[in-house]
Amino acid sequence: SLNIAHLNVNGLRSKLDFIKILLKQEKFDILCVNETKIDSTVSDSDVKMPGYVSYRQDRIAHGGGVFIYASTKLTTNKLSRLSKKANEAVWIEVRPKMSKPIYVCSIYRPPSSKALDHVTDYSNYLLSCFDQIKTGSEVFILGDFNVNIAKKNNLCSLVNELCRKRSLTQYVESPTRVTENSFSTIDLVLSNSKFAKDCTVVDLGISDHSLVFIRREKTKIERKGRIVKCRSYKNFNNEAFLEDLGNIDWSNVIKSTDID
Repeated sequence: SLNIAHLNVNGLRSKLDFIKILLKQEKFDILCVNETKIDSTVSDSDVKMPGYVSYRQDRIAHGGGVFIYASTKLTTNKLSRLSKKANEAVWIEVRPKMSKPIYVCSIYRPPSSKALDHVTDYSNYLLSCFDQIKTGSEVFILGDFNVNIAKKNNLCSLVNELCRKRSLTQYVESPTRVTENSFSTIDLVLSNSKFAKDCTVVDLGISDHSLVFIRREKTKIERKGRIVKCRSYKNFNNEAFLEDLGNIDWSNVIKSTDID
């Protein structure tokens, strides 16, 4: 089983202690982080977590950036061909024991004055990512899309169309960003996994976004019994066998002109 979470931290460096406590208490297998606001001046060792390996895609120190913390108990690697700075996304491949790979993406779409065109670009980007992985692969996409999925508008229609084209389900139903004057569901979880269960939204007080996490339940591997028939040579007598072969009339075989 996998516990996968997402949080827009609005600045990673100032929240490191909170995240360290969070990972120690909840033991998430994968934590996707948005708006890290770090650049190349911040080394991996500056933002590392005990028991986790990190994958990052920075923008600048004053905005954007995505990150993934993956437990060292998992076998993971970054998919560089899919992880694009322009689209602020980082992809990893998770290889569970005795199971097919699982693909996890942490993505952030910043607000834009041309939101409709921007969401279209992101949708096309994600569609192209699916074209580069094996058909039928299990995928989890978590991130701040800055699209209030609770509203029925053109932006939501684009997200729903993306889900329809790639058989994805959007699992977040509660508001993920609540202010004094508004509330919106903009931190989303998209997945095509039939094992995805129990999507939960929790306000941690770390940022103005709530934590979103989903559980991928453990799969049961069923193996059918295999019957193997074989000849027992426990009482085999080599001399008697050769004698039986010598007493057989092989003339019909020798004279045959048909190999079958």
